[in-house]
Amino acid sequence: MLGILAWSLRKPISSNCRRPWVAPREAVTVDVEKQAVRFGDRVIKATVPDGPRNQLVGGTWDSTAVLLEAGAAIETTARKLPYVVGF
Repeated sequence: MLGILAWSLRKPISSNCRRPWVAPREAVTVDVEKQAVRFGDRVIKATVPDGPRNQLVGGTWDSTAVLLEAGAAIETTARKLPYVVGF
């Protein structure tokens, strides 16, 4: 399951935006990899946290599958942690 991805724009889309709920007249493209929002001839830098961005770009949003694949490495690390050993 993939949750809603939160974006932060570095500047407002429009300084005179009185009705932000109105649908845009042009297509809006969100480029996750390049962290940009494009519409018309405008490009606005946006940020998304590295973890979710890498999951979307790399196709690894199934965190359970990622953990299962890394099982041996997790066990090796766990054996080195004094607060985990003995439980």
